Amino acid sequence: MSNQFIFDSFIGNSTFVSLELGDIFITGRGSVANVIVGLEYVDKPDPSAIKRLQPIIDFIKDYLTDYPDCDLFEVINANLVSKLLSHS
Repeated sequence: MSNQFIFDSFIGNSTFVSLELGDIFITGRGSVANVIVGLEYVDKPDPSAIKRLQPIIDFIKDYLTDYPDCDLFEVINANLVSKLLSHS
C-alpha cells in the first residue's frame, strides 16, 4: 500500500478526510503496518488544505517508526491519538 489521500472527502459537503499510510515499520513491534487516519474538520476543508497535512503525516510516520515499546496495536493507537492531540 502506498501513501494516499482519499480525495472523495472533498466532494459535496463532507468534512471528513482519510489518510492511508502504507508499509510503516513499527520498531517496537518489529512489524509493518498499514495505517488509516481519519480527520474530521469543523467546516468543509478547502482542497488546498491537503498541503498542510504533510506535517501530520510526517509526525505519524516518525512516531510509529520510533515507537519503542512492544505494545498492543490498540495501545499504540491510543498513544498516537494522545500525542497528535497534544501537539496540535
